[in-house]
Amino acid sequence: MLVLKMKRTLALKVAAILAGAIVLPAILIAPPSSAQPAGALESYILGPGDTIEIAIYGEADLSRTVTVKPDGAVSLPLLGEVKAAGRTTTQLAADLAKLYTKYLRQPSVSVTVREFRVDRIYILGQVIRPGEYQLRPTAGILEVVASAGGPTIRADLAKVVVIRGRTEALQLNLLEAFATSRNLEVKLLAGDVLFIPETDNRIVVLGQVNRPGAYQMVEGQRVSDLVAAAGGLTARAAPERGFIVRAAEQIPVDLKKIMAGDIEANVALRPGDMMVVPESQNRIASSVPSGVRARSTSRKG
Repeated sequence: MLVLKMKRTLALKVAAILAGAIVLPAILIAPPSSAQPAGALESYILGPGDTIEIAIYGEADLSRTVTVKPDGAVSLPLLGEVKAAGRTTTQLAADLAKLYTKYLRQPSVSVTVREFRVDRIYILGQVIRPGEYQLRPTAGILEVVASAGGPTIRADLAKVVVIRGRTEALQLNLLEAFATSRNLEVKLLAGDVLFIPETDNRIVVLGQVNRPGAYQMVEGQRVSDLVAAAGGLTARAAPERGFIVRAAEQIPVDLKKIMAGDIEANVALRPGDMMVVPESQNRIASSVPSGVRARSTSRKG
């Protein structure tokens, strides 16, 4: 029940973030420095908030350091408003060189990012430090998860979800990415919610044990370990008629043999298993008053 409540609470938080109704404490990731790989910076897409230096060779009066406006444009001498958002620095330099040919002979233009905009994403679920983070333009998904302290031991890396906007959700399997330290071909965008769910490593034991319920799965755990964790069998248990429900399969378990030391009978458990220890029919029969049994027998005769 507690796990279900936690999941509902987390789902509500994600929904609130998407609706803009909640603000998480900001945990900052340093913006990229000029030491970033040239290839990564060349592919960087300009957007509102970026500060760029536009240098026109031999034309100091026309050169400017400007910030891309919320509408994606920059204001430049002679040209007025020019769209910069959505372009790389190389593309914008080519655009400006073409526009300036109306006023200059063979203009040589360079564009350099002097200060990167601050994009934010949300990293929630099974990471060490969930919260709001600044997104570096060249950061891969592994670096983003690492910036939040990395996944917890309960993280289900095979079912990571990126929630984008109000309608789009991408499911990612990060198991291989973490194993090989290679980023997926997925680029995170400003406003994305990266959610790492909790793996369901619980196993359940029901019936005639002293403490029935759900238990956290431990690697290498077997039936005898689960029975011990559940406080042992009750006096009403039928140990030879136990069974494990595993998906659509039912596996017989003879707890009497297991308690006698039979290693082969001591089945290895898997996450999601449910073990059932039935009640002994003999004990039920012995608890019925003898007079009732006698009357029942005489009726049959």
